[in-house]
Amino acid sequence: MFPEDEEIWVKNLVQYAVGMDKFEELQSMEDTRNMIHIVIDTLKSCFLLLNGSVEDTTKMHDVVRDMALLIVSQDETKLVVKVGIGLADTLAAKKLRKQLHKNIMMKNKISALPNHEFQFPLLEMFLIQENSSLKTVLEVPKASHQTKDAKFAGNILLSDISRIAEVKDLQILRVDGTGIKVIATEVGQLTILKHLDALQCYNLYPMLHLMLFPTFFELFTDIYPKDRRNNHGLDEISTLTSLRWLELAVPSLDRVPKVVKFDILHRFEILIGIDHKKTESSFDSESRCHMVLSNLQLPPMITCRRLMKAADYISLYKIQKLTNILSNLCCEDLNGLKSIEISDCQDVSCLIEAID
Repeated sequence: MFPEDEEIWVKNLVQYAVGMDKFEELQSMEDTRNMIHIVIDTLKSCFLLLNGSVEDTTKMHDVVRDMALLIVSQDETKLVVKVGIGLADTLAAKKLRKQLHKNIMMKNKISALPNHEFQFPLLEMFLIQENSSLKTVLEVPKASHQTKDAKFAGNILLSDISRIAEVKDLQILRVDGTGIKVIATEVGQLTILKHLDALQCYNLYPMLHLMLFPTFFELFTDIYPKDRRNNHGLDEISTLTSLRWLELAVPSLDRVPKVVKFDILHRFEILIGIDHKKTESSFDSESRCHMVLSNLQLPPMITCRRLMKAADYISLYKIQKLTNILSNLCCEDLNGLKSIEISDCQDVSCLIEAID
């Protein structure tokens, strides 16, 4: 799954752990995340895993990776991994179908999923990411009632995922970086879906009907609606009573949902503006609640006081008319702030104006 020397994001490992039911006794994804950190720290102490270059990443030791590949090669009846080999066909051998638990076919040339009987009754994970020719999901694995993790991320031509609604036990769904235009209402039938990643879906319009997903623990999305008369469902985020992790990008401050209780979220990253100076999100133990503003004139910060009070990290990038930093940011709302980063803000004159 991971090329040699590739850095592995912990949040991806959490999703795989949920998809494989590795910690069934845990009650939430946050509990699973904490357990994954414990496992990673233990493996690092044994020199089986290495530190990544940024927080919340790790790397697999070459010897460990080679051993894992050897173990997997002993039993392809339960796991099929075909990554970056130019594969154009998703079909595994018929004799494998009844036993197959995990089907991983990333970075290939698959253009369509089959539109005929496609039965993997024990399939737990279905990962078919970064196939740039894949346009539609014509069919999904039938009778795969145990499938919990489906990832279509990076399939830039993919525009229709409505058939995924047939996988009733799905808990993890990633469609980030695809060409989907709408999250079909049929997907609302996934009544135990916990994680949806729809970041960088630039054609996604209008916003999904969030009230259909009361079980969400984690939601990642960015919306740039052309119609400025409404918020296209963003305010419905407040109806997600189980939500604990939110990543959201919006073009302006008035698009930030007004009624979301940011203070009860375990983690969030709210990007406001355009051309965000952002790499893959990294939440370390010291900073979990990020607010990032970029390429904006300094807005009236009083309109986002609820968000600012909950943030422990604020990043300001190319903000115009930011002169007196703490005063401009309503410093009385920053009691929980641990870190502030200021970059390319040409109008800054002082941290706070001294009064004689």
